[in-house]
Amino acid sequence: MQQARVILCEKNGTWAVAFRRELASPVIRVYETRSRKQCREEVALSPASFVGLEVTAENIDAAHNFVTCLREEFPCSCVVVLGSRDSEPYEFPLREAGAIFATFSPRHLSAAVTLARRQLMTVSDTGTSLRETIFARLPWSE
Repeated sequence: MQQARVILCEKNGTWAVAFRRELASPVIRVYETRSRKQCREEVALSPASFVGLEVTAENIDAAHNFVTCLREEFPCSCVVVLGSRDSEPYEFPLREAGAIFATFSPRHLSAAVTLARRQLMTVSDTGTSLRETIFARLPWSE
């Protein structure tokens, strides 16, 4: 089982299409979810996942709570906020909740894609993170 996934939670597929285009990788699969409940279930299957969460002015409170709960329950995951220009004022409260990045245009996804690749690379096939692998190699790890 893969320990990290790219999971996008959005109402329609706009962000997923842009994300796949920017990824330009047939190897990395983008999992699409349409609700926060479905997203949480996907993250439970792969706790070190990269999560892209669509935020709107209408769902800001629920999104804030979701980011907080996701980061508490799955600390190895990382959350990126995806929104339109009208949700820009909510960037910093969402970052305080645990989001590591925010973007407000599907045309500006390169930094988010870089973060997704980095997240996938830090989790090895054995299920141990890069940090755990490094600590295991230290001379005093015993």
